[in-house]
Formats: sequence, C-alpha cells, structure tokens
Amino acid sequence: MANFSDVAKSGWSTDDGAKTFCVPMASVIHGFIYNKTAFEELGLTPPKTEAEFYAALDKIKEGGNYIPMAMGTADQWEAATMGYQNIGPNYWQGEEGRKALIAGTAKLTDPQFVAPLEQLAKWKPYLGDGFEAQTYPDSQNLFTLGRAAVYPAGSWEIGPFTPQIGGAFEMGAFPPPSRKRATNAISRITPISASA
Repeated sequence: MANFSDVAKSGWSTDDGAKTFCVPMASVIHGFIYNKTAFEELGLTPPKTEAEFYAALDKIKEGGNYIPMAMGTADQWEAATMGYQNIGPNYWQGEEGRKALIAGTAKLTDPQFVAPLEQLAKWKPYLGDGFEAQTYPDSQNLFTLGRAAVYPAGSWEIGPFTPQIGGAFEMGAFPPPSRKRATNAISRITPISASA
C-alpha cells in the first residue's frame, strides 16, 4: 500500500483516512468523448472553456445532423456521475473541496458545489428529445451509432466503444471545460482513436 498515493487510496479509505479497506486497482478519468467526424464536418475543435463548449453545442444543434450531447436522466446516476462529478472538480478544486466537505469547512450548498448543478441545467437544450426517459444504455447507443456528437463519460467507455463503433467514425476526448483557458496537465489530453 505504500506505493499508492493518498489520493489513489482516498476512494477506498474511511473518511478520516485511518483505514484503507481495499487495494485501489482501478482509476478512471472523467471528461467528454466526441465524434471527430461530426466535429470535422462542422469545423469544430475540442473546447477548452465553457464558452467554447456551449458554442460547439450550439453549432452542433444548429447543424441538425447530430444530437449535441448523449446523456439521459432516467437512471439519475448517469447525470450525477458523468455530469456533476465530471465537471464539478473544476468548481470545488477537486481533492481540496472533497476534504473541505469531510472536515466540515464546506457545505454542499456552498457556491462551488451549486455552480456545477447550474451548469447541468444549461445542458438541457442539448440532450435531445425525450432525454428524461433515456437510460444509460440508450445514451451509449446514441453515441456509438453516430447519432450524438458528444458523450459525457469516463475512460471506462473506451474499451467497449471501440469495437462497437468499428470504423464508422473516430473518437476523440477532451477534459471538462474550464471557465477560463486551462493550463494544467489535464487540459493536454490527446485524442483517442477508435482503431487504437
């Protein structure tokens, strides 16, 4: 266990960090997987800021050939995991915010925890008709069938999506957009290939 950092162990430890109850054998990265073919057709590049993100979604919606973002709310955990927990760390400063909640120096009603919910509300016009009844498998299918241009997700989708997409289009990935141009290491995620 000495080879794992405190951050790696945090999801597998008691809140006070006194006991680690499992070996942290897996980690995932949240972000957005996108259809590179759709982006090329529309002259889009992966967004780095929230303004660029919404501008891209607007252009996809205006184009009319793709659902801008494949995410449903029927299962509820999908919006929580691939929505709130995806973009939220940019607001609450990641591990710093999590520790503040545990320490009681921050509350879920503080602005940095409410702001991601406000952003999720802005996603509604981009989710497609009937998103309230759309399940997680529905969202996966919309993206892998090439009907949606952007899919809020995590790295766990790359393995299953690659054979499902085949050569229909190439996937790319971008990190959760920041309010200002990102300069940290996560902003340098490179596109992924469906053939990789």
